[in-house]
Amino acid sequence: MGIFTCIYGISKFIGWLTTKGIHKKEKFNVAFIGRGGTGKTHLIKGIFGKEARIEEFEGCIKYEGSTYSNISAWEMPKFVHGNAVKYYEENQLVIFDLIIVVSQATLGTDEEKLLFEAKKQKLPVILVRSKCDNDDLENFKIVKNTFNVNQEAALKLVRHLTTKFEESLTFSQLSNIPTFFVSAVAFQKGVGNLQQHTYFQEREFLHCLKETAAKKFYYY
Repeated sequence: MGIFTCIYGISKFIGWLTTKGIHKKEKFNVAFIGRGGTGKTHLIKGIFGKEARIEEFEGCIKYEGSTYSNISAWEMPKFVHGNAVKYYEENQLVIFDLIIVVSQATLGTDEEKLLFEAKKQKLPVILVRSKCDNDDLENFKIVKNTFNVNQEAALKLVRHLTTKFEESLTFSQLSNIPTFFVSAVAFQKGVGNLQQHTYFQEREFLHCLKETAAKKFYYY
């Protein structure tokens, strides 16, 4: 019975690769996961821009673009309160090169479950707190497509959020996970190509993403 179960698992794994359109050697595949409403869609679209090619595969959405031609970003089905182990198995997250957990305003139990499971399976993982522009920030406003922000206040917010996230951790094993606080709006304003001014930690996040992807192709 064990052998047949193993064979079934392998065939399912290969079939998943085929039907999802995942190319392991040609692309660095990133899975964006999290609860509904955390800003996964806006974040990915902000990074890849309007020219991004979009394909749907069985509840997942794949994004690719010329800005990061070696990266495929996958928006996975939203995580509903429940079993993170089952979620990882159902979505075959083990085959991805990087897991990005997108969080809401506060770091909750669900996010910790998703992070902990990635660590347990020895998968590279990053935590991103999107929608920083939604916070009550001094002198921060978007008027007539002009993005105005008090940079000092933005950095103060990042420090405040970092402290809040660190204090909310219940698993000490998660304390060393790279964490970035970003705004999808900032990406949409051109930060995605690293040529514009940054607002929160968009530049650092993109640098981490690019460096992580580059390491994969260095070893191929």
